Amino acid sequence: MLRIAVVPVGGEAVRLRPLTIETSKSMVRFLNKPLLELALLRLARSGIKEVYLGVRGYYNYKDLFDYFREGYWFRERYGLREDLRIRYMPRYDTLGNADAVRIIMEYYEIREPVIV
Repeated sequence: MLRIAVVPVGGEAVRLRPLTIETSKSMVRFLNKPLLELALLRLARSGIKEVYLGVRGYYNYKDLFDYFREGYWFRERYGLREDLRIRYMPRYDTLGNADAVRIIMEYYEIREPVIV
């Protein structure tokens, strides 16, 4: 069973303006929750234990980290059996989503299958 997910969340989101002028696209709210929170909840309920976010840019990283931190609060808020651990991509320039996934897998030495 897969236990690790890599979620590329970088990019400028110009097509979502004006919603993304002051926030990253993954933090755009739906039902008063960031879209990424809804996706992470679905992953956690599917058995994912670790999520690596492919973040690009300081403000994108800051938005995400300020809200999600390491993700341990997911268990309490949603009544999950286990914690969801959230990690972030190191600061590297990438050539796109696939490159972000590669960098994360190399940096964190992930040697098992992941869901992207």
